Amino acid sequence: MLEILLIDDDPIEFKLIERMLKDCYKRPFTLRFAQTLEKAIIILKTQDTDIVLLDDKLNHGLTAKDSVPAIKRIKDSAGVIHETNGENLRKLTLPNTHQQTH
Repeated sequence: MLEILLIDDDPIEFKLIERMLKDCYKRPFTLRFAQTLEKAIIILKTQDTDIVLLDDKLNHGLTAKDSVPAIKRIKDSAGVIHETNGENLRKLTLPNTHQQTH
């Protein structure tokens, strides 16, 4: 099962990504959600995570430049994909599959 963590300060993004994955990714997955880097760190320390979807600009002025090193210190094996300028993920190739989301 694919274990995904979405780090975004907007809960609407969670619903959007969840819907997109349900519609496009036909294998089992778990999607977890953290609104802050601090909550994400707790999840990364306690839960398996294959992919981290990261909003480029989190509350308190944190950017991917700040967040990625903290994520990699805890879970170096997880792939990190980040959104920029509030754009939704347009194309994502998921591990062990040829399916893509659009």
